[in-house]
Amino acid sequence: GDGELPEWVFPGSPCSWWSESQKKSLPVTVKKINEKKRRVVIAFDVDASAMKVVEFSAFDDLSTCPLQPRSSLCGPSLPLGKLGGIEEE
Repeated sequence: GDGELPEWVFPGSPCSWWSESQKKSLPVTVKKINEKKRRVVIAFDVDASAMKVVEFSAFDDLSTCPLQPRSSLCGPSLPLGKLGGIEEE
């Protein structure tokens, strides 16, 4: 990939962030996309002051990218259960 962003990455897009330290997916929202610096800024839903910066290059391989679409359970995400608002039977 030449650094193109997936179609689900846009300002206001609800995503999941895989927290390596907590070993779980956390709900986040894409805040802005900096084309010049080739970075995506996301904020955690539980604490909007907690920001992360994701380099465009992270999206070259989505299997290792910590940012995933909220609707998707692919990548390193675990079944979201109550976290995603979907009740698991």
